[in-house]
Order: sequence, then C-alpha cells, then structure tokens
Amino acid sequence: RYLDALSRSRWTIAAIVVLMTGVVVGASLLLPDTYRSTTRLVFEQSTAPFGETDEATTLRRLTTTETLLTSQQVLDAAAEEVPGVEDGDELAGNVTSSVEDDANIINISGSDEDPRTAAQIANAVAAAFLSERERVDRERLANARSQLEQEILALEGAPNAGVQIGAIRERISELAVGEASVGADL
Repeated sequence: RYLDALSRSRWTIAAIVVLMTGVVVGASLLLPDTYRSTTRLVFEQSTAPFGETDEATTLRRLTTTETLLTSQQVLDAAAEEVPGVEDGDELAGNVTSSVEDDANIINISGSDEDPRTAAQIANAVAAAFLSERERVDRERLANARSQLEQEILALEGAPNAGVQIGAIRERISELAVGEASVGADL
C-alpha cells in the first residue's frame, strides 16, 4: 500500500527534491564566502614558588582570559592593526574565542570575506591581548613594589625593624623575578 502511494507520487517527490536542491545551490552561490582563521595561545602552568597551579585556578584563569580577549579595550587596540577597520565595534562580530576542554589552549578566531583579513584579525586580537595583559601585569607588580618600598621607609629607624625590612626586600626581589617573566605563561 505504501509503495503504491509512493509510486503514484514519484513525480511530485522528484519535483520537490529538484526544487529544494536548486534553492540550496542558489542560496549557497549568492551568499559571500566567509573565511575563518584561528590563532592559538597556550597557557603554561606557573612555575613560580607562590603561583597557584590547581585545576580550578587554571580553569578560572583560562575563562578570564577568554572573556578579556573580546573586551572593548583589546578589540580597539587590535582594530588599529587591521587595515580598513575603524574601531573595535567593527571587529566584535568577527572575533570569537574559546578554551579547549582538555588542554590549556585558548583559540582566537577571526572571520572575514578575505582570508588574509581573517588571519590579520585573529593575530591582531592575540597580539593586542598579550600586550594589554603584559602592561597590566607590569603595572600591578610596580604598584606592589612601590607599596613595599613605602613600608621599608616607614620601618626605617624603628627598633628591631631589620628582620621585617629583610623580609620586605626579599619580597621585592621575588617581584623583580615576576616582572622579568611577565607574559611568559602565554
């Protein structure tokens, strides 16, 4: 019975298949090609003696990094490096970021109708992010050093302050090592 119904409707079914195929082919020919380029950042575990390396901390840092990659400040800086792009708002729809589930890898994807521009977008966002992150980390370390130096000045002349000043100077040395390795984890 079903075979008879299919047999009677074979021309209608064939016409629908041909029509739908034509619509899909036509639509794919009319839509512009979009190219996607991906840049990867590898997040290295901190080897600093005071750096946290547990799984939750690493995941939190990766998620924070993924969010910051598409922040307005990073996109505005990246836009300056991509020809024909005025500001970060233009890039926002062409940039995505993701974190790989089983690895400490952050993917930054740029898309455009031109493959070179797609690559420029992904690379510019990665470079802008790394530059901004390095600037913020150096600023944070400089502020910490300044606060410790203020503590030393406040302690000078105080009785029995030698041990505290020694400990503060040791911490300043640790900050100098941290400052030298800023950005080394990505």
